Amino acid sequence: MLLFNRMADIRRKFMEFDQDSNGYVSVDEVHLILGRELSFTPEQSLQYLRRYDRNHDGKLSYEEFVRFYNSVRTK
Repeated sequence: MLLFNRMADIRRKFMEFDQDSNGYVSVDEVHLILGRELSFTPEQSLQYLRRYDRNHDGKLSYEEFVRFYNSVRTK
């Protein structure tokens, strides 16, 4: 049950980050949250997104977001 709750939490966060509901999280969407919650600069947000953007398309898919979010949670 704990794993299910964690997966549901990650899905909710993905939907929160994906403000335009297009199935991806853009650098602007990343910065909106990281800037507000962690006081990241736009450059820090971009660098963080790039670290987890495996296919280098400038946005995070859900699978990429899972790794990204797990890392952000430890900040």
